Amino acid sequence: MNYSHFKDANGKWWWCILGPDGTVISDSGSGYVNEEQCLEAINRIQGSHNGGLERPLAAGPILTTEQQEIQWPKSEPPKTNATEAEVSNLKPNGPQEKTQRISSEGNALIVDVTLGESPIASVFTTKDKQLRWRYKANSGVLPFRLLGAVLEFDSIMATIAVSVPKSYQKATYHILGKALFAAFHTPEETKPIGSFRAVRIFVRKKAKERARLTYLLASMAAKIMLGLVVIPFYLFTVNSSAGLVALGGWFGSVGASISVLQRNASLNLDPWMSNRYLALHGIARIVLGFIFGSVFVMASKANFILGLVRDNSYSLLVLCIVAGFSERLIPELLSKFESSQFDSAKAKNDSPDQ
Repeated sequence: MNYSHFKDANGKWWWCILGPDGTVISDSGSGYVNEEQCLEAINRIQGSHNGGLERPLAAGPILTTEQQEIQWPKSEPPKTNATEAEVSNLKPNGPQEKTQRISSEGNALIVDVTLGESPIASVFTTKDKQLRWRYKANSGVLPFRLLGAVLEFDSIMATIAVSVPKSYQKATYHILGKALFAAFHTPEETKPIGSFRAVRIFVRKKAKERARLTYLLASMAAKIMLGLVVIPFYLFTVNSSAGLVALGGWFGSVGASISVLQRNASLNLDPWMSNRYLALHGIARIVLGFIFGSVFVMASKANFILGLVRDNSYSLLVLCIVAGFSERLIPELLSKFESSQFDSAKAKNDSPDQ
C-alpha cells in the first residue's frame, strides 16, 4: 500500500491510502492543522499495520508488545453495540471500572478502564490518560479489512481533541474505544467502519454544543467590553453628540446580543470550526450591532430616517436596540434612502430648463 498526503484549499492537511492501481482506498476523514501532524498519523498507521502498536490518547510513552506482560482480569467484555439513543444519553463521567496495576519489566503501567478484552483484541485506557489497543490475533498483524476501522478511529480521535468539550472528552474516548473493539470483532460480511456510526453522531452533537457556547460567550464578552468603554465616554465627554452616537451604538450591541440569545439554539454554525474562529464570528455580530445603532442615531439626527424621534432620547435608544437586533433594518433603510435620492436627482435632471 502507498500513503500520500496533500494540503486542501482551506490549508488543512489530509492523507490517503492508495491501492495497487492508484485508486484511493481510504482517507483521514478530516484535515490536520499542519503537515507534521498528518505525517505522524501516517507513521502511526503504518506501525499499527506492521506490528500492532498501541494507540495513544494523549502524549506519553508508548510501550511495544514485547515490553508489556498484561494480566487481564477475568470478566465479561463490556457492551460494544451501543445504540444511538444510548450514546445521546451518555454522561460525562463515563463507565466506571476497577483499576488494575500491570508489571512491565520494573515499570508500573496502570490500567484505568478495560473497554474490551478477548483473544482477538484488547482496548483499554491507562491512568496516564492514554487510550490503547492491541490486536492479538493473526500474530499481532492487523488484517487489511480492519485497516479502514483503524483509520476511522484515528480520524475521530483527532476530531474529539479539538471539537468536543473537555468535560465530555473522557466519556467520548470510552465509547470510541468500545466502538473499535466492536469493529475488531465484526464478521467478514460486515463493514467494520459501521461500528463508529454512533460515535460520529455523539461527537457531532457535542461539537455543535461547543460551537454555540463559544459563539455565545464571545458575543456577550464583546458587549460587556464595549459597555465598559462607551458608558464612561458618554458620561464624561464634552461632546454630547458624539456621546449620544456612541451610546446608541452600545444599545445597538445590546440588540445584537438579544438576537444571539434568542437564536442560539438554531444558529447554523460549523461544528468543526476552531474556538478562535467561532469567537471571531460572535464578536463580529456584536460589532455589527454597534455600527447599526450608531448609524441609526446619526441618520435620525440628520433627519434622513425617522427624524421625528431625534429629539426624544428614549425613543431613539429603543430604536437603536431594534436596529442592532435586526440585521436587515439599517441596510434596508439606507437602501430606500439611496433609492429616493437617486429618483429625486433623476427627476431634477429630466425636468425641462426654465
